[in-house]
Amino acid sequence: MIRIVGKSRKLKRLSIYLAGFFLAFHYVLVIYVNSSFLKQFLSIGTIGFLYIIGALLSIILFIKSPIILNKIGNFKTSIIFILLELIATFGIASFHNQKLLIIFFLIHQAAMPLIFFSLDIFLEHEQGKE
Repeated sequence: MIRIVGKSRKLKRLSIYLAGFFLAFHYVLVIYVNSSFLKQFLSIGTIGFLYIIGALLSIILFIKSPIILNKIGNFKTSIIFILLELIATFGIASFHNQKLLIIFFLIHQAAMPLIFFSLDIFLEHEQGKE
């Protein structure tokens, strides 16, 4: 029984590491494409301003994260932000309306750091079991 539990923990940890790796890869690709893609619709100054607003939204969400996590838990929080990220990525790729692009971009900018934060909580939880 001990071997099964040990392998299960290693598998969970490996899953978290792989999720973080692929999420980082996704994040880098989207950021690279976003800056070039958004230049078609917005000025460079506006794009820079949107990155600042996205970072501020992310900071606000980090400040509010203990409240969110206590209310709904880390699993539901991560699912919500992953779904928001999927919607934002799909929206950026699908729509060419300037206002919608800005909204989806800001959702993307705010959601990604929270997904990484949730993965970190999962990893800490798994390492705390040892």
